[in-house]
Amino acid sequence: MTEIFDTQQKDWTFDAVPSAYLLQTQLPIPAAAKKALERSGGIIPKPTHDADWWEAQTKGMDFSKADHVNPQAFNLVVWKGLKGDLPYPMTRSGADLRQNRNELLKKATAQEMELVP
Repeated sequence: MTEIFDTQQKDWTFDAVPSAYLLQTQLPIPAAAKKALERSGGIIPKPTHDADWWEAQTKGMDFSKADHVNPQAFNLVVWKGLKGDLPYPMTRSGADLRQNRNELLKKATAQEMELVP
């Protein structure tokens, strides 16, 4: 992984921008970040469930260390929490997602936006 980073690059900057979800919280989001988030689309996403729901669904899962959670069980909770009653995909599509990434991401984003009420 380290091979993709250019440690010799001189002209590089990074501005961390918090998730738009955080605009609904009482966290102290800097004003400049709020403006940038609001300008970037105007839609502030809403959580699908409250913290109590997620806590109940993940009860008994071990989050104390990385990779201690059963990935299949956790993926099912995430799917149910985000997709509701849509059937969980039981088979892989086999699609090669390495080709045409930008086009695939645009298409997936457009499809997701159609699902948003």
